[in-house]
Order: sequence, then C-alpha cells, then structure tokens
Amino acid sequence: MLMKRPAPKQISPESIDRVLRFLPIFEQKGYKFSELCCPEPHDNGTLVLPFYEYSRDVNDFISTLYREGFIIPFNWPIWEYGRKLYDKPQLLKRAKLETLQKLLTAHIRQDRFCEGHLACILENGHISAILHRLEEIRMNMKN
Repeated sequence: MLMKRPAPKQISPESIDRVLRFLPIFEQKGYKFSELCCPEPHDNGTLVLPFYEYSRDVNDFISTLYREGFIIPFNWPIWEYGRKLYDKPQLLKRAKLETLQKLLTAHIRQDRFCEGHLACILENGHISAILHRLEEIRMNMKN
C-alpha cells in the first residue's frame, strides 16, 4: 500500500511576513552570512574538512523556513526547473508560492550535501531575489 504524503502546510500571510523579516538583514551592505572554518589537523594526524559556520540570522532564517512550512517534501534532486530559475533569474518574476517553496527547499537541502551551497547563493543574491518575489506575492494577498 502506498502512503500518501500529508499536504504541505498552508502558507499564511503572517508566515510570509516572518520569512520576509530576513530580507533587509540579508541585503545589508557587507553583511557576513558565514565564515569558512578550516580546522587544524588533530594531534593524531586526523584531518577535519573545512566547513561553513552560518551567522545567527542565517540559522534563524533556516529554522523559520522549516517552522513556517516553506520546506516541503518533494524530489528536489531531480527538479530541473529549479536549475532554470537559478540560471535565468528573470524567471523568478513569475514564480508562484509553491515554486518558491520548492526552490528554498532545494537550496536548504542541497547545503547538507554540498558544503557552502547556501553561503554561495546568499552571497550572490539569489536568496534575496527569491525573497523579493515572495514580497510581491505577499503584497497581493489579503490579510
């Protein structure tokens, strides 16, 4: 018997507002999203791989995305449209809320497998572009 996944949480205007509070933070000139940590080898010669340590705001952003229902279950590794949205940011201007949820999910999950992915897309403005589109969607919602 196949198990049905529960429907994603309905996103409320208030949920969007809680996510959008990070936009002005992330757009601050010179904002430091993360720090690349390169630990020294242990005394026994064991190496520790470099890793990114995210700022408190970035960690809060990730937690907020989960709590507010923006991280949804879907087969993100094979989602080709997400790559198109990244390669052609002008397509974001027409993206629907569910597409933004998928994009945010794919980026958050990708960071688990590719160290620094999230740092890169925060720094290059892709997350801000997603949040700007989310802001437009929010302005067209009724309270």
